[in-house]
Amino acid sequence: MSVGCLKLTSVDIEGSRLSALDLRLAPNLEKLLLSECNNLEKLHLPGRCLNLIELTLTDSNLRTLDIGLTPNLRWLHIDESDSLEELHMANECQKLTKLNLSHSKLRTFD
Repeated sequence: MSVGCLKLTSVDIEGSRLSALDLRLAPNLEKLLLSECNNLEKLHLPGRCLNLIELTLTDSNLRTLDIGLTPNLRWLHIDESDSLEELHMANECQKLTKLNLSHSKLRTFD
């Protein structure tokens, strides 16, 4: 996206063939649902996603996921992402109530 999408609050993509998704200009995301995106290798999020509550990522080819500063994140669901080796989160996820990291190759999780 070449222009800011300040009003974009929800992205729901299922079965896409996208290999890269750049959402850096959408800082007001609340829900990001990426299901069965088998070709997805690059995902760029804003450094600060203060409104993000839910992030679902399944069947992707991402090796690294950096969700940056997401203090309101409540639900993080990563499943069947066999290539995922690194997950970067900011220190503050005090509202996180549900965490699913099934079928990944994460080497460390802090």
